[in-house]
Amino acid sequence: MYVPGCLVSPSEALAAWVGNGMTFSGAGRILIVDDDDDTRWLLTHACQTANYRVAEAPSGQEALRQLKAEPFDVMLLDLRLPDMYGIEVLNEIAFGYPDLITIILTANPSQDSAIAAIRTGVADYLSKPAKIKEILETIAGKLAQRALRHRRMIELGVLGTETIGDGQGKSAGDPAGSPGGEPGERDVGRARLLFDPVAREATVVGRKTQRVTLTKGETAVLEVFLRKAGAVLSYQDLAFEAWGDRLEPEHAAGIIRPLIFRLRQKLETDPSMPAIIRTVRGAGYIFDAG
Repeated sequence: MYVPGCLVSPSEALAAWVGNGMTFSGAGRILIVDDDDDTRWLLTHACQTANYRVAEAPSGQEALRQLKAEPFDVMLLDLRLPDMYGIEVLNEIAFGYPDLITIILTANPSQDSAIAAIRTGVADYLSKPAKIKEILETIAGKLAQRALRHRRMIELGVLGTETIGDGQGKSAGDPAGSPGGEPGERDVGRARLLFDPVAREATVVGRKTQRVTLTKGETAVLEVFLRKAGAVLSYQDLAFEAWGDRLEPEHAAGIIRPLIFRLRQKLETDPSMPAIIRTVRGAGYIFDAG
C-alpha cells in the first residue's frame, strides 16, 4: 500500500515530515474518509500534529454516520470506497452540510469525476500521491477563506441564529408581505407565500402553515427571488441583487449557498426535493412562482 507523496513506511514518512520543521496552526475538526489504513494513519497523525481534531471513516456509510453525529469543518474524501463511490457521498450531503469544506483526495483522477465533484461544490480536488505539506496548506487555505467569508457575511447581516418555529403561536393567515415592504402575498405553485420583509417573517400556506422567522440575509435573498421570479439566478446574481456586491464566483457561492439551504429548510415541504427554490444545474437557482 502506498502513502500519499511517500515511498517509505507511514511512521518514517511522518517522522520525516515533522523533522522538516513545517508548522501549521490548525483549528477545527477534520473527517478523513479513505479505506486505506496506511493513508488514514498518515493523514490523521499529520493533521493532529497541525493541531486539528481528527476522526476517521473507512467507508462511505461510516462517513455519513459520523457527519450526522457531529459537526466537521473539513472532509478529506477518497473517491474509491468499498461500499459506495465518493461522488455518491457528495450527493448524499449536498443539501445538508452547506458549510462543510470537502477536499477530494483520489488516486484515480478523471475529468468526469472532477466535473461531478465541482458540481457538488467541493473546495478542491487533489491527486494521489499528494505531499502532506500540500494537503495541509490546502486545508489551512480553505479554512482561512471560509473565515473571511463568514466575516463578510456578518458585515452583511447574513449570519443569524433564528430557527424554524421562532414565530410559533402566530396565525399562518395573518397578513404577511411582499418585496419592498408592502404587505401582500405571492402564489407558489398550489400554495401561497406570505412574506413580510419588514418583520422578516414568511409562511407557505398549503405546504407549511407554520410562520417562520428569517435572518437578514435570508430576507434579502427571498426578496430577490420574488422580484426576479421565473428568472435563473447565479450566486453572483443573487449577491449583487441583494447587496450590490460584485463578488467572485467562489466567494458568492460561499455566501449564498448556506442561505439557500436555510430558506429551503424553512419553506420547502421536502428540502431534499425543493419545489419553490429549484436548482438549475450549472446555472443557479429559479424561484417557482407558480
